[in-house]
Amino acid sequence: TTAISWPRKVSLMNNDDEFVRNRSRKLLAPEIESRENVYKNYLPALSIDGDAAKGLIVFQNVCGPCHQVGGQNGTFFGPDLGSIRNRDAASIMSDILNPNRSIAVTYALWTVTKTNGEKITGIKSAETSSSISLKQLNSPLVTVARRDIKLMEVSETSAMPVGLESALPLNDMAHLLAFLRNSK
Repeated sequence: TTAISWPRKVSLMNNDDEFVRNRSRKLLAPEIESRENVYKNYLPALSIDGDAAKGLIVFQNVCGPCHQVGGQNGTFFGPDLGSIRNRDAASIMSDILNPNRSIAVTYALWTVTKTNGEKITGIKSAETSSSISLKQLNSPLVTVARRDIKLMEVSETSAMPVGLESALPLNDMAHLLAFLRNSK
């Protein structure tokens, strides 16, 4: 069920067709409740006085492999997080703990199947009438000629993995939030 985007899950669970609605709720509700329970377990982090300097270290270790803040302290793969400093800490934490809930359109994960059967997955960084370029984590940019493309599919899940809480104890979450909200 992680291949189904958050908006699609909500849509399925509120479908006009009673059978689809009930079946979707039976299948998808436990997963959604699981993410909501993780969020509830992290609510105390919002009351902890975080240390932005320690948050920088947490950012570099947990978020830096894919993100930057203001063009610094990480890798430019996912969105630069410099603009989130004005957002509410609870909202930022929600996006960290449930990355499939909201996926920035320009950072959607694409899978290109070439005519030879090879599959390439990445974030679309450029597109022309003759080619598509995909950005892959820790790899050079891959450009594929359109004539070599059999199929292009956008993933309904985020490139950001679910389960980052395993690397973020409550104190580290508080420090990370302090860093993100105080970065310039």
